Amino acid sequence: MAKKKVNNAEVSVLIVKYNCGLNNHLTLRGEGAGLSWHHGTPLLNQGIDEWIFEIKAPDDFFECKVLINDQVFEIGDNHKILKGKKITIHPKFS
Repeated sequence: MAKKKVNNAEVSVLIVKYNCGLNNHLTLRGEGAGLSWHHGTPLLNQGIDEWIFEIKAPDDFFECKVLINDQVFEIGDNHKILKGKKITIHPKFS
């Protein structure tokens, strides 16, 4: 059975550069791309300070914030990720 090829123009990639420490993890909360402001979606850890969220987003953009352990929100404005774009962010926490 042939796999359906994903159009890269539809895939949004968010790379989060942040070392949250041993035994901690990062999540996203937001709106669009299946995200919610009420519970976090885990990010995939790719290294000591690199976390990835990749999705074939049905929306033109999604809005989000990064959280440590799905409890501590990053400070600053929400991130707007456009459909088909790959961006890297460096969140700050108080």
